[in-house]
Amino acid sequence: MPFAMMKQNDLYKVLASNVVSKVGKDVEKEKLQTRILIGSECGFVDGKIEAEVKLTGILSLGALQPGESRKYGTAIAPGLYAPVHQHFFVARMDMSVDRKPGESHNQVVEVDVKIEGPGDANVHDNAFYTEEKLLKFELEAIRDCNPSSARHWIIRNTRTVNRTGQLTSYKLVAGSNCLPLGGAEAKFLRRAAFLMHNLWVTQYEPEEMFPGGEFPNQNPCVGEGLATWVKKNPSL
Repeated sequence: MPFAMMKQNDLYKVLASNVVSKVGKDVEKEKLQTRILIGSECGFVDGKIEAEVKLTGILSLGALQPGESRKYGTAIAPGLYAPVHQHFFVARMDMSVDRKPGESHNQVVEVDVKIEGPGDANVHDNAFYTEEKLLKFELEAIRDCNPSSARHWIIRNTRTVNRTGQLTSYKLVAGSNCLPLGGAEAKFLRRAAFLMHNLWVTQYEPEEMFPGGEFPNQNPCVGEGLATWVKKNPSL
């Protein structure tokens, strides 16, 4: 193996067999095995934790006239196309890095890589360094990924250090990402405003469980959940 895996915990599995019919006289009925795996968590000997989410299943289809094509989908069989769409997976992480009961000595910093300007300190014009920004309040802790600066976030304990004298911490590294492909007035963004940003850092609050509010489906209200909670702008 390319790496040593300590454990794999499949939090939720659904296995289902589905029989579907494909359009076309020369195409027989095909039995498909559908596997939905949500929440595969892998721990590594270096302390890294990876969360992997996979979603597979039967496509939602639309009909095509002979010779027709659709701008918003891909033809997958004669007379059928699959609309392009997005899936969003959201995780709430209650971080507690080296904390004892009753303590609150954690903080979150945003880290960006900066390119050193040309000069005596960078004679080969290839030097770069990291720059930290402490996130102090909830409204300023609404953040987005930035691959051009290798942006990541560190959650650290301000009271404990490791063997090299650095504050103990975990680094949060985002995987592949894409913000919602919809206009500002899209109805789904009215109900799920939290999708407009990659990261929301908030104070721990056990009741704030659902980023889109408790009842997001067909909810006529705007911005419930995270987008409303952070307006109080408490300190972090």
